[in-house]
Amino acid sequence: MGRNYSDTLGILGDAKITVNKMLQIIGDLPTKTEWAEYSYKIINGWKEKRALVRNSDNSPIRPERLCKELSDQIPEDAVIVADTGYSAIWACSMIDFNSFNQIFLRSAGSLG
Repeated sequence: MGRNYSDTLGILGDAKITVNKMLQIIGDLPTKTEWAEYSYKIINGWKEKRALVRNSDNSPIRPERLCKELSDQIPEDAVIVADTGYSAIWACSMIDFNSFNQIFLRSAGSLG
């Protein structure tokens, strides 16, 4: 301990016991309800703005609509993998996950 990062504090102990003890020392953490409310407001505003194109029946189909259709159909244990480039940008920003069992993997550096 301390060999790789000499200017840090090392803690040796059973992870569960040590974390519980640290939480006791820290005490109650302040809630960040203002930040959460602000974040939800921004996210909901963004969702409202993209709703028009996500529900568009225009042809050719827009990427937002494709991502909406995928969001509606993926199973609870889906693993979504997006390649490098625009496909990853659309997938990570437009596919809505509806279960904690769904996983998103974004490739990085695989293009070319």
